Amino acid sequence: MGVVIYASEIESVGPTGTIKQDIVILDQSYFAMRLTIWNHFVDEIGDRVIIDIFQNLILLACGVQVQNFNGSYLTTGKYTRLYINHKDPISSSLAQWYGLDHFAQLKARWIQTRGISLHRTLLTSNACRTTISKFTLMPKGKTYRVLGVLVDIDVKSFDWYDACSICNNKVYYVGDQVTCYKCSKKHSVQVVQGVSVKITIKDSNRSMCLLLFNKQVEFVLQSSTSQLKEWHDQVIHKEIIKTKWSCLFTSYVFILTSPTITSALSSYKVTYVTFVNWEEECAYLLKRVRDKTKTPSKKHRIINVDH
Repeated sequence: MGVVIYASEIESVGPTGTIKQDIVILDQSYFAMRLTIWNHFVDEIGDRVIIDIFQNLILLACGVQVQNFNGSYLTTGKYTRLYINHKDPISSSLAQWYGLDHFAQLKARWIQTRGISLHRTLLTSNACRTTISKFTLMPKGKTYRVLGVLVDIDVKSFDWYDACSICNNKVYYVGDQVTCYKCSKKHSVQVVQGVSVKITIKDSNRSMCLLLFNKQVEFVLQSSTSQLKEWHDQVIHKEIIKTKWSCLFTSYVFILTSPTITSALSSYKVTYVTFVNWEEECAYLLKRVRDKTKTPSKKHRIINVDH
């Protein structure tokens, strides 16, 4: 059960007339979950969840299946039943909670307005918030959200390579054959210019080195890959390149996956990067204070905010 905070357009799949729709629901855990509905379920509720997306609809889904492709999600099956605004105490409590929770509303608004894939949107929204000092101590293999100020760009670390036009990953040459291992394509791979660079970010306690790739580099440096390559090749003293960018000392949110190895790395790969929504960050901190003060034994405890 959750509040419907996002509904995609209805989509036709294949030549058989199959239709599907992605819905995102949210509950008091603040975890946004994707539910994919198919065929007659789309006919039942598809139009309503689009039209009434801002009406705080409560969706109760019974008998759904758990699938895993680009992360776990829910999907309808043979025994699924869907109910909207089912009259019961839990549904009423959920609707009341969402109507009063500013952080949940900001989270929903962010999901509704992002211009990126739904998978990446949910990966970013559901990432566990942590600080630079705590990142290496967190459980391995999970996705985390780190807020930091960009303090340095290692212009000597710029690396240029041939990349796949579809996934932007590095391609490999075996004789005359071009292969992209991520897309599993060995033929007709269109090659584009790829780029990576190391940056340093800092919060109030520590700093860390991150590795940006392709569109992440273009987003942070506000320049296309071709522009960066032209500047890089023309400028002899690479440090001068920094004067072309206004991104230094700007705050960003970085989405990182903690490596499965136990030893610390010199730099960590970034999954996604975006600007900081300070309204959401403040709402999150206020939620933490509110949650702490609800516990009598910790009523007077002062929360150390690393941000």
